Amino acid sequence: MTAPKEITPELLLKLRRKNGEVNKTKTDTAVLIGIGRKTWEPIINGNKQKVSYEVFNKLDKWLNS
Repeated sequence: MTAPKEITPELLLKLRRKNGEVNKTKTDTAVLIGIGRKTWEPIINGNKQKVSYEVFNKLDKWLNS
């Protein structure tokens, strides 16, 4: 099991910008990333600072696609 990864303020800003670029609903964006809406919503709202290694990798892959 790997340790949770932290969502830094810089990463949160990048996620919000990318989310604005795709201009989709939270549910549609979560599907694009490959995570659940109940995971995505607290992340994008800034309420969740730590995520699993797998979710972090999906977010990173989505940002760099």
